[in-house]
Amino acid sequence: KYDQDGNGVLTSDELPALVQDDSLSGAMAVMLRTYATQLAEIGSEVGAGVMRDEVALGVARYFQLVCAKNYSKVTWVSDALGNGSLPSNFTGTVYAELCLQSDSVDKLTTMDTGALVIDTMYWLHPEHTLYIMDLMSDPDWWYEQGFDANDQPACI
Repeated sequence: KYDQDGNGVLTSDELPALVQDDSLSGAMAVMLRTYATQLAEIGSEVGAGVMRDEVALGVARYFQLVCAKNYSKVTWVSDALGNGSLPSNFTGTVYAELCLQSDSVDKLTTMDTGALVIDTMYWLHPEHTLYIMDLMSDPDWWYEQGFDANDQPACI
């Protein structure tokens, strides 16, 4: 009804028709509340994270949430992860979590957020992105980070 071009995704031009539809009273409030609730949950996960993998999982979930909404935030966080200012093990763990979460039933988008984020990091910082990929390719690193060795080939 609202998807005028029939591509299965509502564009910024099509969304107003949905939220202004009188038969869907309060649709915008529900969407904003859902987004805010999920953002708060992810923020709590990141804030409560003690181990690197806990924080990395939260960052991966943050990417999944914002990729469909705000590319400028994706660029900003990709820059922070890719510019070498954060520990390489952390950045590699975020890459791995993006891969491992790609099939999550909790995702709000069908977009491959891992590919988008890593492509953005590569565009901004190609050398460091390749360095992280080399790091992840090492089976010893993969094991030391606590990941299942059977998952490594699909993520490299």
